[in-house]
Amino acid sequence: MVGAPPRVPSCRGRRARALAALAALASPLAWAGAARAQQSPTFPPPADPPAIKAERAAGPVQLDGRLDEGDWARARPTAPFVQSNPAQGQPSSEATEARVLFDERYLYVGVRAHDRAGTEGLRVPDLRRDFDPEQYDTIMLVFDALRDGRTATGFEANPYGAQGDLQALDDTLFELAWDGVWRVATARDAGGWTAEFAIPWKTLRYAPGAREFGFQIERTLRRRNEFSSWAPHPRAFSPFRMSYAGRLTGLEPPRPPLNLLARPYVAARLGAASGRATELRPDAGGELRWAPTPNATVDLTVNTDFGEAEVDRQVINLRRNSVFFPERRQFFLESASVFQVGNDQFLEPFFSRRIGLSDEGRRVPIDAGARAIWRTQGENAGALFVRTRPAGSAPGSEFAVARYSRNVGELSRVGAFLTARRDDPRGGAGAVVNVVPGFDGLYRKGQVTLQGMASASSTEGGAPQPAGFVAAAYESNQFFTRLSETYVGERYDARTGFVARSDVIRTRQEIFHDWRPGFLPAGLRALRAYGNGEVYHRASDGAPQEASGYLEPLWFHLDTSDDAWFSVEGSWQSLDEPFSPLRGVTFPAGEYSYGSLGAVVRSDPSRKVGFEVRGYTGRYYSASWQRAFGKLQLAPLPHLYALASYELGRFADLPDPALGPRLTHLFQSELRVAATPKLQLAGIAQYNSDAGVASGNARLSWEFEPLSFVYLVYTDARRRYAEDDEPRREQQLMLKITYSYQL
Repeated sequence: MVGAPPRVPSCRGRRARALAALAALASPLAWAGAARAQQSPTFPPPADPPAIKAERAAGPVQLDGRLDEGDWARARPTAPFVQSNPAQGQPSSEATEARVLFDERYLYVGVRAHDRAGTEGLRVPDLRRDFDPEQYDTIMLVFDALRDGRTATGFEANPYGAQGDLQALDDTLFELAWDGVWRVATARDAGGWTAEFAIPWKTLRYAPGAREFGFQIERTLRRRNEFSSWAPHPRAFSPFRMSYAGRLTGLEPPRPPLNLLARPYVAARLGAASGRATELRPDAGGELRWAPTPNATVDLTVNTDFGEAEVDRQVINLRRNSVFFPERRQFFLESASVFQVGNDQFLEPFFSRRIGLSDEGRRVPIDAGARAIWRTQGENAGALFVRTRPAGSAPGSEFAVARYSRNVGELSRVGAFLTARRDDPRGGAGAVVNVVPGFDGLYRKGQVTLQGMASASSTEGGAPQPAGFVAAAYESNQFFTRLSETYVGERYDARTGFVARSDVIRTRQEIFHDWRPGFLPAGLRALRAYGNGEVYHRASDGAPQEASGYLEPLWFHLDTSDDAWFSVEGSWQSLDEPFSPLRGVTFPAGEYSYGSLGAVVRSDPSRKVGFEVRGYTGRYYSASWQRAFGKLQLAPLPHLYALASYELGRFADLPDPALGPRLTHLFQSELRVAATPKLQLAGIAQYNSDAGVASGNARLSWEFEPLSFVYLVYTDARRRYAEDDEPRREQQLMLKITYSYQL
């Protein structure tokens, strides 16, 4: 959340010692507290934000990234950009200016990013869509077209024309994989680079008669790890904190159009599996989106297909909690923030991956679905219904979700939700209905955020089983902390959601500190510290189950974005029954105390050659444990990218002496070859020794029109430990054509 990837946490002791350990986490981080006054403070949103006037284009605008039409010269440029990081409030080290035009079809934004290093200074590792903006030189446009100060839509481009877009709500809920219909052209020269954006009015949501949008422009100058924006905002906040946005005035958008987007597809699959005949299967379906008003959208889907979706990355899970895998399917990512409730990927009453995927992660066919969204400056509402058909061990099911939230004040909200799932009768048993209602809220004042949720589950009319959480967070440029308490009842069952662990009370604290005193040597941007701690009790009787703590007491963060840190972790576990984290390895019931030490060195990921090395040693339950991880990235030019990573785990002194030392291997590699941002070949290969899975996925994609694609996808999965109904090897070759047409 703050830069440190998730890890297995640890600390030791029973309840009193565990709670004390949580409080003690703050102590190692307080050594820098005296220096906070020397650093840039956060500041409130301006009473009079900056403004830029859009001009109507008198002639056609040719999208070529050159800004050489007379209309661009006539448009007024933005004021100079200001840094948010590293030197908050100071002028950007390289000048940036933007102008805005419009006509009946498009809103145009032209941005000139000056750079005295020319093309040699640009950092663009690859040309993938929806790239990580912190690893590239980028220009990001952010619009608050509804003018509610909370809803944001972002469009970004790097110097080679790769696109990224996303939606955000309250700078807390992000739809990173949302894709909109829009265009961009870029050009590079000895003095920097230029981006020319053309965003259809149909892609934006605005009220009739709108003349002004909230607007922000953010530039990333990657080689200096510098972030600057047109409308200043504190380093602690992202450009999606729309209370800090500027004003885009002078707009004359057309009356909101019919706004109908059709996405039909046709596909053919050639599949082979061990023990089964080769099968050729044609397929067709698609999606239809209609925005009857600027505040409402309706989506329909028939025979939904996600054959081109990115595959999940394999993991070796050593925790007692279930692993959270993010949603990657476009239909469910649209307006996902409207439905999102829950806490920290631990308790989520609605999780769209439960629809169209079995508990084992295998695809379940979706017959049809419908979704309706309504958003205004004061309210948000959504409803979703999907029908899936039987597949393997998964029955046919119907899913329904309803969500309503109301904005309170400038940045707070309250809401309610209801999820329901009905599984068809199967194997002589009757239909099963699961219902989960609940309430949630968010309060934000300055740098303080409070959140909470209460819900209950009921299956087949049984007694309601409660679950919920409360959380408090404080965030400044130097300091972040969050404390949360989560309760999940013994039989709480959200069958349309994600629950990492049931029958539990979890207390979690997270602390991060960024110290930038003036005496640091050149090149060292900050000394950081990070820690988290967790305490688990059984909800049914209050018995302590687990206490853990993780601490990075000294983390070196360089101007180049290179990092190095060491870590200390420890854990106390109480097992009421045997625990099997690895295949064939079981720890008997009892109490365990253990810990480990670790060190990490990570290079700037935007370089042509990058690496990451991790090493840990210590104990894991009653076993000795060592873990080594290495990653190498090669990006000699934006059109060619390769990555390989390998993780080795060694477990010795296992409960069963006959096992001897146990090794685990996790290998992942990625290769991407791009002729242009629109024509790319990407491949991923993975091997997980503990799961006994080896898989490969290769995808050739051609975007011949905005959001219109031709895909050729090959997958090959091999399982060493296949279940009775699973083939040991599956292969599939898919050709899919999808076309997006916007009326």
